[in-house]
Amino acid sequence: MTKAKSKDRHDLSKISAAELQAELRRREARVRSLLDRYRRLIERADALRAEIEASGGRVDIGSGAGSVAGVLGRTRDQPSLVQALKTVLAGKSLTIEEAAQQVLESGYATGSRQFAKIVAITLGQRPEFKRVERGRYTAG
Repeated sequence: MTKAKSKDRHDLSKISAAELQAELRRREARVRSLLDRYRRLIERADALRAEIEASGGRVDIGSGAGSVAGVLGRTRDQPSLVQALKTVLAGKSLTIEEAAQQVLESGYATGSRQFAKIVAITLGQRPEFKRVERGRYTAG
């Protein structure tokens, strides 16, 4: 294709107003479709992040897409969050904040800025933990 033909293809004066409007509508519909898809992906990513954090891991966005480095906040020999909570709650009932604080004091490593929230999710979802009263849990 020569430069002259390429130039003609982009000459808007040769396209009718109806064709331009149809192209704009097509592109707007495409953008709406992509935005809907983007929102659904963000919702799925947020749910996955919560699941990872509830399992004791952390998501490190700075490590780059597809990178595994920095995803787990604990070493292989460190207990999972569930195991750490079982140990802390054995034979006693604690509030979510107390449990989170004692797990951290026991040496559990996390990068979560909302660790108490992750503890609350874990305590509420796992059958290993019983709710004694509002906001208080025990193991067993």
